Amino acid sequence: IYGLSIMRLVVIGVNHKTAPVALRERLAFVGDDLNSALNQLKTFTDGSVIVSTCNRTEIYALMPQPTSETGSITVAMDQHIADIKSWLGAFKNLSAAQIEPFLYVHRDTHALTHWLRVAAGLDSMILGEPQILGQIKQAVQLAHIEQALSSQLGWIIDQVFAAAKRVRNETNVGAQAVSLGFAAAKLVTQ
Repeated sequence: IYGLSIMRLVVIGVNHKTAPVALRERLAFVGDDLNSALNQLKTFTDGSVIVSTCNRTEIYALMPQPTSETGSITVAMDQHIADIKSWLGAFKNLSAAQIEPFLYVHRDTHALTHWLRVAAGLDSMILGEPQILGQIKQAVQLAHIEQALSSQLGWIIDQVFAAAKRVRNETNVGAQAVSLGFAAAKLVTQ
């Protein structure tokens, strides 16, 4: 049953590769803004987490179970993605034209793979950067406090954390991880 949840997982976001700093700043969620966003998202998702850092803003969400009215899972997923994009633009007072060219969308196993890559530090400016896993854990904790998590999304999160831990323990990813500032200082001294 939880494996089927992955078929309803979507990631919508921007990061350091897809959007300029000014847009990332406008799309960032902080403080009460984040609490309010989670409370709104839970009204039309089956669980959601918002990861918002200086380099990325991503919404991880489970779409509601398709019903006979919504039709196929593909049609329902497309509508769900459109709803989240529309909500994001309205929440941040940005038009679709301002954000659409910079947004990426991952679905199903691609969404899960993306989340794992982010959690393991493989999708960071510095390969293996360890801070992102802590930031994701904080985002999950806040989603839990705001009651924006479902048991199915919680199960997916457990799998992401277990896999990220395994990547870090069984590979050299993160063995030389440093902050961006440290890397810049080291480059200057060289």
